[in-house]
Amino acid sequence: MYEIKENLYCFQYMFFYVFIILSLFYISILTHNLPKKKDIDYLIKVMDYWKKKPIWKIRTLNDYSTEEPEDMEKYSFGKWPGSNKGCDCTNDYQDIFFKDSCSKVNLTNGCKDLKEEKPKNIYYYLFKYYVTYYDSDYLTLLSRVNNNDKKCKNGFKKCGALDTSGHPFCVKEKEECVINYFYFSHEDNLIYINAGFSEKLIDSNIAVNNVFLGDLYKCIVNEKYLYENYLLIKNNTDEIKKCDSQNTSSIYVVIPESGLSKNYLYKSNGIYENFKRIPGESGSIYYVNLYAMRYFGLNNSNTEYYYFDAFILKHLKLMLFSIFIFLKVGIQFGYFIYIQKTTESKKNIKVNIYWFIVFVIYFILIVGFNNSLYRTAYVISFESDYNNFYSKMKDLKFFDEFLAFLILFVHAFKCIYIYLEIDKKKYSEFINEDK
Repeated sequence: MYEIKENLYCFQYMFFYVFIILSLFYISILTHNLPKKKDIDYLIKVMDYWKKKPIWKIRTLNDYSTEEPEDMEKYSFGKWPGSNKGCDCTNDYQDIFFKDSCSKVNLTNGCKDLKEEKPKNIYYYLFKYYVTYYDSDYLTLLSRVNNNDKKCKNGFKKCGALDTSGHPFCVKEKEECVINYFYFSHEDNLIYINAGFSEKLIDSNIAVNNVFLGDLYKCIVNEKYLYENYLLIKNNTDEIKKCDSQNTSSIYVVIPESGLSKNYLYKSNGIYENFKRIPGESGSIYYVNLYAMRYFGLNNSNTEYYYFDAFILKHLKLMLFSIFIFLKVGIQFGYFIYIQKTTESKKNIKVNIYWFIVFVIYFILIVGFNNSLYRTAYVISFESDYNNFYSKMKDLKFFDEFLAFLILFVHAFKCIYIYLEIDKKKYSEFINEDK
C-alpha cells in the first residue's frame, strides 16, 4: 500500500512538471503566431466603437439661437488637441513659436506670451447640432439580422445599411427609423443642411451612426481629427499605427458638400483666440470635411461574437499570465500538496468532490477562453488576411481543452474509485474474521 501511494505521488509530481511545460509550449506558440500589433490595436479600437450608439434624430440651430431643444444632447464633432505654453513670434511671412515664456529680447521684438490651452470640443460646424441616440449598440443591432439572407428578423424593419459588411440596420416594427441621409447644399450664397429618414434610401444609404470631422491626415481610430504641425501643439503619444484609411473597407463615408476651411472652423469655435494668427493658414491640410461613421462589420460567417472577446484580446498578455499562474500552476500545485496530506478516506471523498468542482470550473474557464480566442482569430483572419493565427488556434484550442478534460476525467475516475472503496470497507465490517 505504501508503495502504491509513493508511486501515485511520483506520477503526480511528473504530471505537474509535464503539464507546466506543455502549458508554456501552448503560450509560446500562441504568442509567436499572433498578428502584428497594429492589426490587433486597430481591431480593439473599432470594437470600442461598437459600443457607440447611433444617432436617431438630429436638430440644427443657428449660431444666434440660444434655446436648446429639450431631451437632446449637444453634439461634438471632435476635439482640438490643445497647445502648450510658449512664445508666439509669428510675423507676416511665417509662423515662429518657442517653448516656454518669451525672453525680454523676444518681447521687445513684438513676440507674445501664450498660455497653455486645454483641448476643446468642436460643437459648431456651420450650425449647432443636437441629437438623440438610438438605444442599442452594434452587437445588439447585429443580433436582429438573419445571417442566411442578410434580412431583418421577424418583428423588425430595415432603415438602411448597418456596417461595412452590408448588414441591414433593423429597428422594431413600431419604432421610427434612424436617419439615413445627412448632407449639405448651397443655394443663393446660403448653406442648407438636410438630415432625416427616407424610405427610398433604405437599400442604398447607410444609417448614420456618428459624425466626425477630419482633414486630409485624420485618423478616426486615434480620434485624431485635425493635423497640426507646430511646436506648441499637444500630441497624442499613444496612437494606433494602423488607421482606417489603410483598410479596404472604410468605417466612414464623407458627407457631401460638407467642406469647410479650418480658419472658419477655429474662429467659430473660439480656438487660437490669443494667437497672432492661426498657424498654417494655407495648404491642403487646411481644409476639413464631415464624415459619417459606419460600424466595422463582422463577416457573414461570424455567427457570434461578444464584448468579452474584445476584452480578452485587449488584455491578452495579462489574461495568459493570470491563467497560467492562477489556474494552471496554482491549481495543479495545490492539488499536488493536497494528495500528499490525504489520509482518512471519509474526508478524502468529501474533499475530492470539492476538487472535482474546482476542476469543472477550471475546464469551463479554459474552454471559454479558447473559444473566445478562436472567435477573435476568425475575425482577424478576414480583416488582415492573417490566417496563420486562425489555423494555429484550431490546434491550440483542441490541445488546451484536451489537457483540461484529461485532468477532469482522471479526477472524476478517482472520485468514483474512492467511493466504491468506501462501500467495500463498510460491507467488510459485518464479516467475522475469526470464523
